Amino acid sequence: MSMKYTTKGKIVIGAYLTVLLAVIIFSGSYVVNYFTGAPIPPEVAIKPEVSEPKDESSEVDQVQNPVENESSGIDNSSGTPDNSMGDVETEQSDIVDNSDTNSGTETYSEKDLNVLREGFISIYFGIQSFDVSENNLETLKSFVELAGKYPDEQIVIEGHSDGYPNFENTAMEVSLASGRIDAVYDVLVQNGIESDMIITVNAGSKDPVSKKESDRSKNDRVDVYFIDHVLNDVKSK
Repeated sequence: MSMKYTTKGKIVIGAYLTVLLAVIIFSGSYVVNYFTGAPIPPEVAIKPEVSEPKDESSEVDQVQNPVENESSGIDNSSGTPDNSMGDVETEQSDIVDNSDTNSGTETYSEKDLNVLREGFISIYFGIQSFDVSENNLETLKSFVELAGKYPDEQIVIEGHSDGYPNFENTAMEVSLASGRIDAVYDVLVQNGIESDMIITVNAGSKDPVSKKESDRSKNDRVDVYFIDHVLNDVKSK
């Protein structure tokens, strides 16, 4: 029994056979090329997958970010600032500020200030003499003991000589005052006073205690005192 195809059926069958033939030819060429080693056409070659290099810097940032977040006081879980770290830093800065304010200052009680103001002694010498008497030596040692309680206070050694009756402050009188300064200086340093805490002043005969002949022995002297605390009515600085 013979089958009859319509025109439409013939077209469909022809198209199907054409596609089937093309697939067979294409597959055959691929198999032949595979076994013969011929290059595979570009449209047929399978492109290998190339993995893009990972951004290591981003991974490092991800590792470092938690550390940075912790140091900046940020709660990673909520994304809100952690104020407890700020409070600690504020308290520490207050402590530093207070210590800076108090450092380098000497605070004395009123009693200490009075002691320093009244810490004024006069060492008397014989006429044209540089010798420190035993009594004056004990007086100087007592002053050294007092000064040891206030090691930051500078001490003045002020030398004088008698210029009666003219008080012209001649070279001889200046030399006498200088020798007396040296004698007192040696006693203070030998008994523990730091030399860099001593200031020497040579007044010669220009600042007598008295210009009367009966009191002239008081002019041959050395005054010792704390420069920043001496009483104005005892010695004007």
